[in-house]
Amino acid sequence: MIQTKRKGLIVYVYSLKQANVLKKFGVIHYQSRKMNYVVLYVDDVKLDDVIQKINKLHFVRAVDVSHLDEIDMSFKDALVPLQKSIEEGVS
Repeated sequence: MIQTKRKGLIVYVYSLKQANVLKKFGVIHYQSRKMNYVVLYVDDVKLDDVIQKINKLHFVRAVDVSHLDEIDMSFKDALVPLQKSIEEGVS
């Protein structure tokens, strides 16, 4: 099975009434009613074209690209400094 590379877009809208129009550009992952934004996943190959098309829509305030893939998600060494400081405090 071939997996396509996807990129997350955060689309800020004036109102969520027209948010269903965004379904034709990609997969809607989340809609925030309180803060009026939509998290949308788009194929990485079509990213630039989709951003231009979404920006032209009248109900869109702004479009940002998600930086989730740039974050290091390995947490195996995250608690080592905390454990060392606890051991030093006990000794």
